[in-house]
Amino acid sequence: MSNIPIKDRSRKPLLTVEEQNESIEETETAVRRLRNGKAPGLDEITTELLKSRGRMLAEHLTRLFNDCWQQAKVPEDWKRGVTVKLPKKEDTTESNN
Repeated sequence: MSNIPIKDRSRKPLLTVEEQNESIEETETAVRRLRNGKAPGLDEITTELLKSRGRMLAEHLTRLFNDCWQQAKVPEDWKRGVTVKLPKKEDTTESNN
């Protein structure tokens, strides 16, 4: 058994930056698939607002995403978030809730 070669599946072919660029169509599809009624982020932008802007927004977002990818950086604001604990029971004073 020790002579059986093990196929290395961990190495995937690397794609160049050009091959990994997002297309406007991919961005449009991703925005369309966002679920309505979800809480907005710190920027207060709702999914409904994003969806209402259509192709024009997709063009701007695609350019932004591709710039982030090519520079290997994302805006600092994208790294921030807020976590809100939602109690499961009636007694909100209980710490284990």
